[in-house]
Amino acid sequence: MTVSLARRTTIGLAAVAASAGLVFAAVAPASATAGPTTTSFKNACWAGSPGNVAQLENLSVTVDHTVVAPAGQPNTYTIQFGDQTTPSSFPGYNFKGLSDIQYKLSYNTATLTSATKTSSGTNISSGSPTVSASGGIITLGKFGVGPSTTFKAPQITVVTTSPVFDVKLSTSGTAAEFGNFANNYFSFKANGVAVVIPVSASTSCVPSDDITGAVGSYPALNAGAGTLH
Repeated sequence: MTVSLARRTTIGLAAVAASAGLVFAAVAPASATAGPTTTSFKNACWAGSPGNVAQLENLSVTVDHTVVAPAGQPNTYTIQFGDQTTPSSFPGYNFKGLSDIQYKLSYNTATLTSATKTSSGTNISSGSPTVSASGGIITLGKFGVGPSTTFKAPQITVVTTSPVFDVKLSTSGTAAEFGNFANNYFSFKANGVAVVIPVSASTSCVPSDDITGAVGSYPALNAGAGTLH
């Protein structure tokens, strides 16, 4: 199921076309062993200047245990963020779409065997997203998407020697800090034109139900920060 952001208040280019109004499709959790598990949760997002707006959005991520190996052997999982739809316009601005879309996940350096991009995604308008793993962080990105577009981020496949899935959305240390664009697990820029002046709002999100704190605060995290399978 795809939820159009054009029908929702966007996250935060409030002034610019609000950085994202991106909403993941919500699906009920499936098996926690073999097969897919979808975790639905809220993101607490902050869009900086212009705008300086906080907003919650609904998201989900699906992890599929595609290869269930015997004890002691590597297990294979795919990680897929759901379809998202960008707005077509925003009052007072000529919305130009999103750029620098990026996701970060944490992994156990003792158990990860590999992390690779196993699909190219759909309706990506700019950039050539890659998957890399270094220093305990898997990074997917960066890429852009135009206005009024439903897109899917590339799929990540990970192989781990752990008997349980041990990759999570990145929320350790300052990655859990509200409005920390450099370190939050999900970030992007929302771009538009006001009259003839280009404007861009850097936006980032943490898995939390709380947007009442100031930028730099550490809101309580929700199920999105937990085990995803």
